[in-house]
Amino acid sequence: MGVLRTVLALAVLVVHTEPTSRLQLTGGMAAVQCFFMISGFYMALILEKKYSGPGGYKLFISNRILRLYPIYLVVLACTFLASLASYWLLDNPGKLTLYFEYWGSIDWTSRLYLVLTNVFLLGQDALFFSQLNLSTGTFEFAPDFHTTSPECFRFLFVVQAWTLSLELMFYLIAPFIVCRRVPVIIAITAASLALRGFVANAFGLFEDPWSYRFFPFELAMFLLGTLAYKLYSRSPAESWVQSRWRIPVIAVFALFILFYTYVPLESIPRRWVFYSIAFFAIPYLFASTRYSKLDAKIGEYSYPIYISHMLVLYSTEPFLRKLHLENFKLIIVAVATFLVSAALIRWISEPLEKVRQNRVALAKKNRVAVAVQ
Repeated sequence: MGVLRTVLALAVLVVHTEPTSRLQLTGGMAAVQCFFMISGFYMALILEKKYSGPGGYKLFISNRILRLYPIYLVVLACTFLASLASYWLLDNPGKLTLYFEYWGSIDWTSRLYLVLTNVFLLGQDALFFSQLNLSTGTFEFAPDFHTTSPECFRFLFVVQAWTLSLELMFYLIAPFIVCRRVPVIIAITAASLALRGFVANAFGLFEDPWSYRFFPFELAMFLLGTLAYKLYSRSPAESWVQSRWRIPVIAVFALFILFYTYVPLESIPRRWVFYSIAFFAIPYLFASTRYSKLDAKIGEYSYPIYISHMLVLYSTEPFLRKLHLENFKLIIVAVATFLVSAALIRWISEPLEKVRQNRVALAKKNRVAVAVQ
């Protein structure tokens, strides 16, 4: 499913870079929630195959941290340095703007929170549900960040990394959920969906940020992916590949992604039709591509593209304006993001992937040795 993950990352890049583009793919919201489904599928898979047994939880969490944090921290550092450079050279503080304007008005606990959440990711999503009380200098709950000033999420240096906060929360609880029986997972999924519906109907909270940033609601998206894996695991992979439904389902899914914005449905029904198709398409895609080295290679770009594209966008925009190249912004940003992603993969991801796989192999070897004894 590497191609799928990279296409979804490109969908987010497109909507952030040129939201008026004719070919927006799925847009940001549907792409992010489909990512959550894919994450639920993969977490169920690896927890069953790689991280079972004593010490599995600790190894699972530490390996996920090794997967996410190093690249994120590099992008975070580069974003901070780029903002400083922009301030010194162009008198534009970039991502430091709100810090220059409001740092003196924020109390020390809120300052500490901003530092910690920018560095450690957890809690970034909460800033979309917050407002800054200037009289107390603290962050308070706000149901609609669009009505707040400043918009607190703009304190995030890598603003799209809020999704990683939700991912991390899912990783922390996944080992206790995804290995349970299917009826239990269905019940938790139904409870999450029911809670979403209740809050939407009772309080009218169904627009952004409630539509895809609130973890209790998004838990259902992760678990839909987990249920897709449970469906996949009921039959041999070969049966999925040989199924007469494989090509039609994948084709419909691909067309839905490419022409998502042109599907003649309202926003919410369109998303849920897309997720329903994704539920059945993900097992077919996984079975069809699980041995493909090309698909895996393309998939390596998904996370670096997602996490670095805003840095590339912020860094190139002043030059694009100066050189009157705004009409080519999407192409230039996409190409530059691919180049940055290639560097992140070459110098960070690939060396750490060897470390991660060696840790899994060592743990498996130790388990075998203990079993023999």
